[in-house]
Amino acid sequence: LIGSGSRGSGLANTIKDLPGVQIVACCDIIPEHLQNGLAEAAKGAKGYSDYRKLLDDKSVQAVIIATPHYLHAPMAIDALAAGKHVYLEKSLAFSIPQTPELVKKAEASPLVFQVGYQYRYYPLYHKVKEIIGQNWLGKITHFESQYNRNSNWRVPVTDPKMERALNWRMYREYCGGPLSELCAHQIDMVNYLLGEHPLKAVGMGGVNYWKDGRDTYDNVHTIYEYPGGVKSAVYSVLSNAY
Repeated sequence: LIGSGSRGSGLANTIKDLPGVQIVACCDIIPEHLQNGLAEAAKGAKGYSDYRKLLDDKSVQAVIIATPHYLHAPMAIDALAAGKHVYLEKSLAFSIPQTPELVKKAEASPLVFQVGYQYRYYPLYHKVKEIIGQNWLGKITHFESQYNRNSNWRVPVTDPKMERALNWRMYREYCGGPLSELCAHQIDMVNYLLGEHPLKAVGMGGVNYWKDGRDTYDNVHTIYEYPGGVKSAVYSVLSNAY
């Protein structure tokens, strides 16, 4: 397990009850997070602060990467190069240039590579795709999606030096904000339901409510155009879950 913060530790808690799987190593640069991960791991699991040393561990067959967004692609590329199967939390990559490089490495590898878009595994959406495929809804012309929260996304920081490590979602240097962390699910689901990818996109956002020094937005409104003129409107606000 590379990255044992809230997401990584949550996955570890689920995995420990799965037959045939053991977490034998955890890695995190924050000691408290590392201990949280090890508490969910198998007895005798090793702890690392450098993910490269975990990848050097021959007893590790596969890795879960649950780190901040900007680390996803380089860590996944390194894991494939080390001969490890990979479960990578979404989103796939942080930047457009990273994406084809990682896709090329994954497609050329005999290893299992899976991206954690969790909606792909909800039976509800499989049924929706079936309904669309059987033309129950007639001609599909548009989608409306939203993912809203009453949350500033901040976590408490006792040491100012750890501000960016812990609150990485606040900074564009590390995160795409609501678009990459929340709306990514809706974008991926429309891609899945249509079997297509957007041809064009427009959007805007801003910091309207949580004026606390962040430079990622607290609201985004975007529109994606798909083949045949199908439009998908996706928006997210962090100041009103309703």
